Amino acid sequence: MKALLRIIALTLALSGVANAQQPCSATFSDHTVAGRLGSGTGAGPCQAIPFASLGAALSPYMPAIPGSPGVDTNVLNAQTSAYSALSTDCGKTITLAGSAFYALTVGVATGFPATCSIVVANIDSGRGKTMTINGVSFPNSGILWPGQSFTLKNENNVWTVIHPPGRWKNTAAVEFYVDKLGSNSNDGLASGSGGFLTISGALSVISGAIDNAQNGLTVQVDCSSSQTFSENLALPPIIGAFPNGSLGSASPTLIGNTTTPTNCNIAGGSPSTILATNAHEWIVEGFNLTNTAASCIIVDQGGWIRLSNITYGSCNGSSSNLNTVENGASLLEVSGNITITNSAFSFVDTTQQGHFLYGSGTITLSGTPAFTYFAVCSDNSLQYWGGATFSGSATGSRYNASLGCGIDTNGGGPTFLPGNSGGTATNPGWYN
Repeated sequence: MKALLRIIALTLALSGVANAQQPCSATFSDHTVAGRLGSGTGAGPCQAIPFASLGAALSPYMPAIPGSPGVDTNVLNAQTSAYSALSTDCGKTITLAGSAFYALTVGVATGFPATCSIVVANIDSGRGKTMTINGVSFPNSGILWPGQSFTLKNENNVWTVIHPPGRWKNTAAVEFYVDKLGSNSNDGLASGSGGFLTISGALSVISGAIDNAQNGLTVQVDCSSSQTFSENLALPPIIGAFPNGSLGSASPTLIGNTTTPTNCNIAGGSPSTILATNAHEWIVEGFNLTNTAASCIIVDQGGWIRLSNITYGSCNGSSSNLNTVENGASLLEVSGNITITNSAFSFVDTTQQGHFLYGSGTITLSGTPAFTYFAVCSDNSLQYWGGATFSGSATGSRYNASLGCGIDTNGGGPTFLPGNSGGTATNPGWYN
């Protein structure tokens, strides 16, 4: 054991323990090493140095080890507003707080030490931060979302993001905002100027950067005064949202003005004002819908929309349906009031196993709109009207059912649906 410790002592000596020209052969006790403190001919007498004090004994003779900018020194640089990283931030952690949306800017990597490494952490719980890093296309719409972090490393004078953050995984319900004062470069987590400028801009960022983790997600559109959004909305799948078949408050929700839907106008074109395909359920409430070329709403290929407090303006006049539901497992559900102010080919057309469900609410017909058929179905599709009531009147045929589809009014009778002429059910199509 003592021979082993003598070897250790010689290994640790460096410039502080006597070299081979001044051997130290004195005896020493357990938990000590023998050596001469000093250098060369200036070394001191041979002595026993306890393990516990070895570091302190040698420190005066140890060469200085310069700090390395590539090593995390666990020094925090706390920021609460827009900040540009400096070369002195190498080896530090830049924490971003302040409950505000702002940018962290990092210049060209050649302006930093070759071994520079910086940890960046957004410690806010409710606001994102824009990452503007030279030469880096930052993921998640360029935003470091609340609670996320990463390491930025200079590799051959090029910035590399180490351990890039994934989608922002919500731990609770989150609300995004759309406002005419906003910008699609925002995080959308604040109202007014902190919101997104367009609804489609909000949907793009949310679908590309968020994991809803089966928590509530709401997109609130500011229509406290009358606003018009000239855009076509494609309701996207949201990672982590409940799939089709799981209804509830955790379904993504798009809300305008539920008290005065006509304050919140969405004016679309082809293929439709609102389109849902291959998605879980979206709840849409409080809008006035119009379209100059096609149906206002199309639900296709497994899409699912639940409507409430919706007003229909002109949706390409009498040439198009207000709502079209097609291609297996697609569902349009109504769970609130609807107002119709313009004529159309039909209120709803279901085909190819599409489904329509009116669970509850009143359809108000304003100004006696005209329909070719109020409800039309074909190709083994299904409509259920058992929860609907009607106010006002319309002209045209009440229904047309063909090719194995069905219209179920829960026993409402042949005059249940609006219109001033009877409907037609061609076997195997049926009406009840």
